[in-house]
Amino acid sequence: NSGGQSGSKGTQPPPPRPWIDPLKSAVDHLDHARLDQADKQLQAAETLLAEAEDGDEKSVGTSKLDSLKTQLTSAREAELERLAEEKSRKRAERLAEAKELQESGKLDEATAALDAVLSMAPTIEQRETVRELKDAIETHRAARRRLGSWMKMLASKQRSEVRAAQNQLRR
Repeated sequence: NSGGQSGSKGTQPPPPRPWIDPLKSAVDHLDHARLDQADKQLQAAETLLAEAEDGDEKSVGTSKLDSLKTQLTSAREAELERLAEEKSRKRAERLAEAKELQESGKLDEATAALDAVLSMAPTIEQRETVRELKDAIETHRAARRRLGSWMKMLASKQRSEVRAAQNQLRR
């Protein structure tokens, strides 16, 4: 009887190693793009593996850890790339919006959109476009101020002011 009992004990799997749960948790976090949580679990597993005795199970655990670290690095790089693409898309959208606003005469809103583009680390080309649009906006504002001044002069009761405004408008 005791021989049969010892045989059944021999078929039981060895007790799980303490690093297995953090590694499984890290896999779940990676699958759901929770990169910071995955990193914490990998650090915990690494600590547990460092404390373990050398052996085949530790080698397998270390191999799995290295593989997951590589996946985490790749996931972080992909996330950074995605964020950079999103930022680039937003800059381009705001730049197009600023141009439309400027063309429709909404100069303050256009200036605000251009400032937003500048706050998003634009490319050299985008900075040049912002500079050109800001120059055009300032030219437009100056023209509005001159026109307003001339309109006041045209409405004046003094003949000399009316003539001066007419001369300015003829240029």
